[in-house]
Amino acid sequence: MADETSFSALKKGIAPDPKGPAPSAPRRGQYYESFVDFMADKEFYKGAHKNEVPYGAEPWRGEMQEGNRRDLGLQRETQAKQQRIKAAGAPHVIVAIAGEDTETRDWLIGLIKGNGHAEG
Repeated sequence: MADETSFSALKKGIAPDPKGPAPSAPRRGQYYESFVDFMADKEFYKGAHKNEVPYGAEPWRGEMQEGNRRDLGLQRETQAKQQRIKAAGAPHVIVAIAGEDTETRDWLIGLIKGNGHAEG
């Protein structure tokens, strides 16, 4: 007889008997059933449970979307200024620094304007 490792001994101990009955489905507790009932409630999606505010239309979601729009606008403005600095012939390091610091970016744009480069 070969030596048994702890894994093979454990596997033999917990392996289901092929001739035995099939395992039953796990019990569904009261929390599972209450969640299923809650999600099946059609009024939940119409907003009857949250002072007539539909699910997914809470005020904080709109605030987050507005913040995302502002951030996207600032990002686009920054990228446009970086492209302008890059078009004026600045090295990539300077363009990267301009993307990180507003004062540096505005100062470089002022230098570009003072040098007589066309508005872009």
